[in-house]
Amino acid sequence: GLDGMQRNSKKARGMPECECNHGCTMCIGKITQRMNIIIYLVSHQWEQWKRAYLRRSPRKGERMLLRYHDQDVPCRVVKISEAGLYTVRWPPDEKDLKPGEKMLAKRSIPRKSLRFRDVRFPRSWAKWLVHHLNLVEGGVAEVAYRRQLMRKKIAFAVWTRTRNNNSKFHFVPTSWS
Repeated sequence: GLDGMQRNSKKARGMPECECNHGCTMCIGKITQRMNIIIYLVSHQWEQWKRAYLRRSPRKGERMLLRYHDQDVPCRVVKISEAGLYTVRWPPDEKDLKPGEKMLAKRSIPRKSLRFRDVRFPRSWAKWLVHHLNLVEGGVAEVAYRRQLMRKKIAFAVWTRTRNNNSKFHFVPTSWS
């Protein structure tokens, strides 16, 4: 690091205490290919559900995020017109008002300016994985770590595959053999 100072790595919340220098993720034992496939399938099912959920049309009274002056502002859908345009107000609830602030509303908002708040991986699913895969070292925090590690490995595999396929020298003439 700069000036001889080292950066302290933060361990994931809920990981077991240990004396290693790598942060507690190094102490977690290896898992079998079968366990990896189960985590992959559950994560894939979750991502499919999440994509479908976030793509759906908002309903009246639902909390969303409005893209307003390059910021995501929490809001609530108040009305939906027949043309598919939304009327929203923010802040979403009166309890969110700051002293002296007024509730604002905006009409004729297209769907592309609204998005749902991000949805987290359900804790009940993580507990199910811990129980069925016997992930006792890190518990629920280990599931998040394993899912993140798996996503990185998949992204790297996709990156190397596309990099190799887009290479200038991907096609080698037969005369070179």
